[in-house]
Amino acid sequence: MLRRFGPSISLILNSGSGDRARMGIQIAQRWNVQSQRNPDEVPIAKEVPHEDFTRIRDVVVEYVAPNEVPARSEEEAFILKEYPHGYFEAPVVNWNRKLRGTCTLPSSIFGEVLRTDIIHRCLRHRVLKRASQDGIKPTKTVSTISGSGRKPHPQKKTGRARQGKVRSNIKRGGEKAHGRVARDISIDMPAKVLRLGMRSALSAKYALGQIVIIDNIDVPSAKTKDFASLVRENRWGDRVMFLDTSISKELRMASHSVPATYVSTVSRANIWDILRRKLIVMTPACMDELVRLYHPLEDVRKEQKRKKKEETQ
Repeated sequence: MLRRFGPSISLILNSGSGDRARMGIQIAQRWNVQSQRNPDEVPIAKEVPHEDFTRIRDVVVEYVAPNEVPARSEEEAFILKEYPHGYFEAPVVNWNRKLRGTCTLPSSIFGEVLRTDIIHRCLRHRVLKRASQDGIKPTKTVSTISGSGRKPHPQKKTGRARQGKVRSNIKRGGEKAHGRVARDISIDMPAKVLRLGMRSALSAKYALGQIVIIDNIDVPSAKTKDFASLVRENRWGDRVMFLDTSISKELRMASHSVPATYVSTVSRANIWDILRRKLIVMTPACMDELVRLYHPLEDVRKEQKRKKKEETQ
């Protein structure tokens, strides 16, 4: 019966008297109790103070009847990813704000817990990467600044301080002492952490009601005035982001000159773009693309990638 715990339990039980032996006996007793439980009972985790007060609390698993499971608070339900029924059912509207149906959002993307530490790490990664792409402007050194290489005056017999070059940092128009040099300031971040940060940011946006699902994001006209009037009539405010799997030429031309409006595909959007905008407008076609890019399981991402490749062929 103790084979499930591996060879470490046998080592504990055979180690003689002491704390390790008592711990092994307690584990064996708990396993005997759990193996004789009713199959209809469900497990619950309870935090109790430790016996010798070496730890603040200890987690004990108990099996109770389904009707005896205590109700969890909203905070505990959020931590355990327990959402109410219909939480991931989002309404789908059109440009005239008329209801066109509902869309089921993937819980693996929009049901992630809020991890502010992961979001902060992803933001630092993105900002520093962008700064490195723009380039760190270096100052001119003695080898790059213009000027002659001659010695200003002889080393001796002039009574003046010795000087070796006219491009010295103490001369006007000379080099910069300890100037800034061009270097890569970006930081590496695991892809798993970047995906978790994106899921956490999207989940927070959806929980705050800052995600709108629209049936079709294309516009009939490429005029900026028509697109600006549509955004104003929907009362989406400023800093709106439009997401789709592909962007039409008319939409890109119409939104180019509209201030505080950003149009992008799902594959090009990053966490910095998501958090800078107050509202995100996306289409139902974005859900499969989000699963393909940010799902926590690699097999699911590969399956979505295979389906997309078959559709394009």
